[in-house]
Formats: sequence, structure tokens, C-alpha cells
Amino acid sequence: MGLGSSKIETPSYSDSYHITDTFVNHQEWKHTVKRINHSHPVLFSKEIVNVGYLFGSQPYVIFAIHDEEIKEKIRRACYNQPHITICNCILIFCARSDIQLITEFPDALCSFSIRDKISNWWESYQPNIFDWVKRQTYIALGFVIAACAEESIPCFPIDGCNEKSLSSILELPSHLIPTAMLTVGAPD
Repeated sequence: MGLGSSKIETPSYSDSYHITDTFVNHQEWKHTVKRINHSHPVLFSKEIVNVGYLFGSQPYVIFAIHDEEIKEKIRRACYNQPHITICNCILIFCARSDIQLITEFPDALCSFSIRDKISNWWESYQPNIFDWVKRQTYIALGFVIAACAEESIPCFPIDGCNEKSLSSILELPSHLIPTAMLTVGAPD
């Protein structure tokens, strides 16, 4: 190329590294089948615990369901979606409706004006707290899906279940609201 040339050479995609390369590669195995053992949900709990949250809270609870009879009942409550009974494990993400975050901060943490601003902001946010909590469960769901991809474990997110039936099947206390589910692993 001469000095007057306007052609700019860019490296081909294969010559460069994209941050999404690894994630995309892990997602492309989806048609394989891999059974999980019962230690995998424990592995996923590490990813979930390491999700960053506002004010350091974890506003949800996750249940791992392995029992075939319970999975069959859940399938009926979720409009007979087939993934529920052919999976190895179901992770059920329940938002907590009893969340009350602390708005009082130690003096050493921040100045009075900052504490006051945070407290005022938080008080104005309180009416929408459950919406925020539900969104946090979906963030955790995303982390578990990524962890499954890293381990080449098939998973399938499920939404649209009868919340009251699911709560009854799991005998949940009233402050835990089933928000999302993830079927994990191949059938036995």
C-alpha cells in the first residue's frame, strides 16, 4: 500500500479476541446432553452469592428440586411445559416480599450529607421495592445460566407458571414469591 492509499486494514474476526468469544462458544454446545450430579447446584450457589447487589443484600431464595413427584406437580402448575420433568434438577427463584434494607449508615462509612441523600433516595424507592427484588432474581438467573454454559450443562429458563399453585406445592411461606425457574441437566 502506498502513502496515498485510503484503504484501512483491519484484522479479521478470527485474528482478534472478543470478550464474547468465550461466552458464545460455551452457548453453542446446547445440543449436547450432560447429566449433572447433585453437587452442581452447590457450584452455582457460589456464582449466585458473588452477584453484586445494591446495599449488599440478597433479596431472593433459590430452591433446588430433584424429587420426581414434586417435578410432576410443578409441571402441571406450569401449563405442562415438558422441560420440567425431563431435567435433572429445577432451580426455583423466589423473590422475598419482606425485604427492608437498612437506611441508617455508620458515621465511619460516610458523611452526614451522603447518608441523608442515600436515605432520602431509598425512602422514595420503597413503593417499588418488590419490582426491584424481582429484577434481582432475574440477574441471579442469568448468572446461573452463564455458569451452566461454562460447565456445558443444558438448562432452560421457564417463566409463566401459576404462582399460587407453585407456592402451594412447595409449601412456601407467604413472603417468598416464585418468580423464575431454571431446569438444569439432562434426564437420568
